[in-house]
Amino acid sequence: ADNLGGLYIMNKKYDKGIKLYSYLLRVDSRNADAYANLGICYGNLGKYDSSLHYARRAISMDPANKSFYAALSATYKLMGNADSVAKYEQMAGTSAN
Repeated sequence: ADNLGGLYIMNKKYDKGIKLYSYLLRVDSRNADAYANLGICYGNLGKYDSSLHYARRAISMDPANKSFYAALSATYKLMGNADSVAKYEQMAGTSAN
């Protein structure tokens, strides 16, 4: 199912991704990857509050997973918040500095 979700994201089928990841979370509410991917889907639909919520939830569940910080940074980038982009890119280890 995660592979299918990744395909939905790659192909910009964010609504389908939201349905899939929401289902996965109903089955297993401890799936941090599903929270992060749900955040990615919402961010790409311009639903930034939801995106930030789910990315932060993923981070709270697995703070060592740097890809979750990258997802949070990507949402801030879509929002045009350069300070937060830099902060979370650094935490993700993807900083250009």
